[in-house]
Amino acid sequence: MAELLRHSGTVEVFDDIRSAKWMKLVVNAAELIPSAIIDMPLGDAARAPGMLEVMRAAGYEAIHAALADGATIVPIIGMPPVTTNHPERYVDQIFEKVLTVFSQADTLTTSLQDWRKGRRAEIQEVNGWVVDILKAHGQPAPVNQRVVEIAFEIESGKLKAGPDNAKGLIEASEAAGRARGSIAAGS
Repeated sequence: MAELLRHSGTVEVFDDIRSAKWMKLVVNAAELIPSAIIDMPLGDAARAPGMLEVMRAAGYEAIHAALADGATIVPIIGMPPVTTNHPERYVDQIFEKVLTVFSQADTLTTSLQDWRKGRRAEIQEVNGWVVDILKAHGQPAPVNQRVVEIAFEIESGKLKAGPDNAKGLIEASEAAGRARGSIAAGS
C-alpha cells in the first residue's frame, strides 16, 4: 500500500501506530482548538501576542499525556529521527514544521472550519483526551482544560470565537508555566 501512495507525497510506515497517532494528537492539541478559539488562521494565531506560548503549552501537556499513556516519541510528517530526550523540544520541532511546511498564510484549522459551518469540533477527542489521560495519571493539564472550557462555551453559544478569548488561554498558560517553574525549583 505504501508503495502505491509514494508518488503522491511522503509516506511513512510505522510499527508503533499507537505512538504515531499520539504524536499527531500532540500537534493537533497545540493547533486545532486554540487557533479556532481566537477565530484566526493557524499562522496568525501563532503570531498573536501570547498565543504561541499557549499553543506550545497545550502541546507540552499532550506529549506528557502520550508518554504517561505508554507512547514513545516517534517522528511523523517527514521529520528526521528523534534525537532529543526532551519532550518539549520535540513539540517545538513538530509544531514549527507544521507552521512552516504544512501551513499557508490563510490555513484554517479543521476545528475553525467546523465552527464556521455550524458543526461541532473535536474538542473532547483532542484536548479533552489530554486532560482525561493526565488526570488518570494524577497530573494536571490546565492549559488543555481551559481550551476545552472555552471551546465548549463557544459551541454552546455562551461565547463567540474571537481574539478576546486569547486572554483566558494566556492566563492559563502563564499559570501553568509558573507551576512548572516552582516544581522544577523544588526538585
